[in-house]
Amino acid sequence: GDDNDDDDDDDDDNDDDDDDDDDDDDDDDDDKDDNVNEDGLYIHEYKQMQRNKHVIALACMCVYVSMHICMCVRVCACMCVCVCVCMCVVCTGECGNDCV
Repeated sequence: GDDNDDDDDDDDDNDDDDDDDDDDDDDDDDDKDDNVNEDGLYIHEYKQMQRNKHVIALACMCVYVSMHICMCVRVCACMCVCVCVCMCVVCTGECGNDCV
């Protein structure tokens, strides 16, 4: 009778293994979600936006020369909004005449 109980305990161990498998399945499901085109693109685009914010704040610099001119430092496009604002695009250098 005790031997049979031991066998039952072994079955319980197998159940534990099944639980581990379930955890693996959950991980697989998460990976599948990441690989979905829409979700993947959305996540990627969000991260890219966050990265671009840092790039604009840190890597993108321009020098305010005059009311309508901004000198670019590094690869930036300078836009004149009464102050020098940098956007990460190809450098244009001159500002529009919209500044007052």
